[in-house]
Formats: sequence, C-alpha cells, structure tokens
Amino acid sequence: MKKVFKLVLFNLIFLFIIFSILELFLHIYKPNHLKHDEILGWKLKDNLNFTRTEKDLYGNLYKVNFKTDSNGIINFGSENGDEIIVIGDSFSTDPYVSVDKMWYSVLANNLMNKRKIDIKIKALGAGGYGSLQQFLLLKRHKNNLNPKIIILQFCSNDYENNLLDLEILIGSINQYARRPYLDNNEKIIYSQNLIDKILRNKYIGQSRIINKIYFVLFKKNNETIPNELRIKSRNNTIAILKDMKKVFPNKDYFIFSCEENKRFWKIMAKNLGYIPIEEVDYNLDLAKKNKRKIFYKDGGHLNEAGHKIIGDSISENLILLNSF
Repeated sequence: MKKVFKLVLFNLIFLFIIFSILELFLHIYKPNHLKHDEILGWKLKDNLNFTRTEKDLYGNLYKVNFKTDSNGIINFGSENGDEIIVIGDSFSTDPYVSVDKMWYSVLANNLMNKRKIDIKIKALGAGGYGSLQQFLLLKRHKNNLNPKIIILQFCSNDYENNLLDLEILIGSINQYARRPYLDNNEKIIYSQNLIDKILRNKYIGQSRIINKIYFVLFKKNNETIPNELRIKSRNNTIAILKDMKKVFPNKDYFIFSCEENKRFWKIMAKNLGYIPIEEVDYNLDLAKKNKRKIFYKDGGHLNEAGHKIIGDSISENLILLNSF
C-alpha cells in the first residue's frame, strides 16, 4: 500500500513539474497579452510592449510591435489631436499586426494626411469580447476619454457572445465561463456551473495549458441555433448597444462589421442611431472575390493588407460625411 501511495505521489509531483515547466516556457517565449479581470472576465494587459514575428496565410513573415498604456488601452497618433475612440474585439485589439498597421492607425494617418489635422486614437477591447464587455469597458474609462467620435467594430459572433444560453450551445467554454451576461432584468450574471467557476479563478483560469485542455475537451460542433435563442441574442445586443450609446450621448457613434455582409446589423445600427459604415464589408468581400492576400495565418483575421482596406474604407466615409 505504501509503495502504491509513493508511486502515485511521485507521478503527481512529476506531472506538476512538467506542467510548471511548460507554463514557464509559454510565459517567457510567448507571453499572453491578456489578463484576468474580475468583472469583464479578461482584458488587455497594462503597459504591454513587445515585438514578435508573425505569419500570414500565405507564408509571409513580418514583425508585430504591440503596446498598451497603463490602462490596457492601445494608443496611436498625436497626443493633442482630435480623439477617436475605437471599441472592438480580436479584429481590433489582438496583436496580429503592429499597432501602427492596425486599421485605426491607417485611418488616423489618412485623416492627418488628407485633412491636415491631428488625430489621437484610443482603442479599447480584447480578443473574444462581446458587446456587454465592450460597453462595460467603455463605461469604466469614460472619465479619461474625450472623443470627437466613437467607432464600434462589430462582429457576427457578438450575438452569441451576448446570450449565455446560446453561447453554452455553440461557443467556447474558455470564453463563456468567464464572460458577463445580462439576465432578463438587465443585471450582470455569470455562468454558475462548477467548471465555469473554476475557470473564473484568477490563477487557475490563466493557465494556458488548462485552457487548451478545456478547449479541446469541450469544443462545440453544433451549429444549429434555435430561432428563440437567435431572437433573444439579437434583443440582448440591441439593449446593450442602446446603453453603450448613452455613455457619450452627444457624440456620433459609427459602426462597421469586418466580416459580416448581412443586412440585420445595418438595420439594427440605424434604428439605434449608429452610423453604419457599409463600405468596409463591401470592400473586404470584393478583396476576397479578387483573391487578394488579406488574411492572417488563421484564415479568419486580417493581415496588414486587410487592415489597410478597413482603414481606407472608414477614412473615405468620414471625409465624405464631413465628420473631419
């Protein structure tokens, strides 16, 4: 019996050592740009400053320089310029391209060159964010922001990200275990499953290895969405975007989708008083049809050429509308 106990103990210690070495390796050689947040679930780390080599879908290698400030906000442009607030998810705040190659940096440079004005960009959000997380983050930093306009980068998965029942059905446990949601009374709730509570632990939940294991074990393949859940997710999204617009009630809110050329988000945006920038998804679709090389290595996010298409599309729209 003692031999069995010693053998089990030895194996556990051995596994713990291997686990710790792998975590340390990942921490040093590919550090996570995200950190735990009690309310939001996760957010961009404060005071990031790193350079790494990335690759696009076509095998081209390029350098990515990525920085955040002391609040985990991405900054670009002139410190005293007209402020544009950007709110987004991985298409806007993950380090797939350098900050100065992001679509909003292209936008800022275009406005500065064509309008001869100074522009200051402040980009808020994090990869995987839904609308509620974006709204809560914007509200958190409201007193430190002074926008001329706000631009919301929308995504088709924002609908599912805004409804717990739907995301449990088709989403990733790594996200819905941590993400805040609204209940029927518009109060913030979190998933109460035991595994989900464990993943919300500050230390266990930040383990790259544990997250990878959970992702593989609980990966969803069910793409059938009941119509009732689809309607609820859209209603939740409408309610959140309505509240988001109240943060800066006298400012223009623009919205675009970087991968969804569908009508509903545009109708929703117009009904809520957002100004849709339809040229973005149109020009991205055109680039795909013309087989332009616009994708990051995962085939979904964008490389530098893809970001340039978005930045050019938005700047042309803002100039046409005399917003700058």
